[in-house]
Amino acid sequence: MDKFESAARLEAPSDEEALAAIRKLIFFGGVKKAAIEQCKQDAVAPGVVCYLSITDKHDLVLPKVLRFVKIDGVWASQN
Repeated sequence: MDKFESAARLEAPSDEEALAAIRKLIFFGGVKKAAIEQCKQDAVAPGVVCYLSITDKHDLVLPKVLRFVKIDGVWASQN
């Protein structure tokens, strides 16, 4: 398998899965929407690093970079 095939098979959360994971974090209370722009394999830890836009409860759109890891079939986020 070459680099391109490997990149094409990268497992990453959907926007809905990312939003659910983010909402579990205490400091992200009030997040209305998450839109993933790009994910790549995390070079340091298991999972992926994603670049996304988060819309908060005041309709502010904030760019974020977050790590996601799939645990028992459910995506979790860590800052």
